[in-house]
Amino acid sequence: MFAITGITGRVGGATARALLARGRGLRAVVRERAKAASWAARGAEVAVADFADAAALQAAFTGVEGVFVMIPGDFDPAPGFPETRAIVGCGRHSRSRGRRGSSACRRWAHSTATDWG
Repeated sequence: MFAITGITGRVGGATARALLARGRGLRAVVRERAKAASWAARGAEVAVADFADAAALQAAFTGVEGVFVMIPGDFDPAPGFPETRAIVGCGRHSRSRGRRGSSACRRWAHSTATDWG
């Protein structure tokens, strides 16, 4: 099973369709449960989480084989990029607790966050 953020958009949706075509399970990660109705009808699990809520993201990413993270554009980030750090933090926290799954998130978080000061 793969957790997919941005599943209601073009890139996340295309990723989800490709996985379904290969017989893989999906967990649709959305901010509003109603927006995932069409994916639930196709057999996807639904997790409600917001990028501002690291605990909800961690719960959504737990127990999956991989995570596709489509981070929304932030054209006016706060100093120090706290929003992006929170997203990366969910992957680091999952990794540090030794949880199975979220492997793509862990690899991305490690490669992205290790150069930050």
